[in-house]
Amino acid sequence: MKENPEAQAAILAAVIEQFKSPDSPYVGENYKRLIIAGYEEGEVLKLLGSVLATEMWEISTQEREYDEKLYIDRLEKLPDTTWMGEE
Repeated sequence: MKENPEAQAAILAAVIEQFKSPDSPYVGENYKRLIIAGYEEGEVLKLLGSVLATEMWEISTQEREYDEKLYIDRLEKLPDTTWMGEE
């Protein structure tokens, strides 16, 4: 699939907004966990963004509601992304 720089920038901006928001502390917690584990900031943001992008994609294609529990579970699995092959 061809990369879309505008979409990537929008996802990155959304991840940063979540990181700053008191409504989504789990994003910051997982950011810190991955940094402590030795991942570089750019890679951490990319990993977090992949979870957000997947959640957004599934909401739109599966016509389902946002699933905070699933979102957090996937964040906590990072850096493992094998779940991306599910369904």
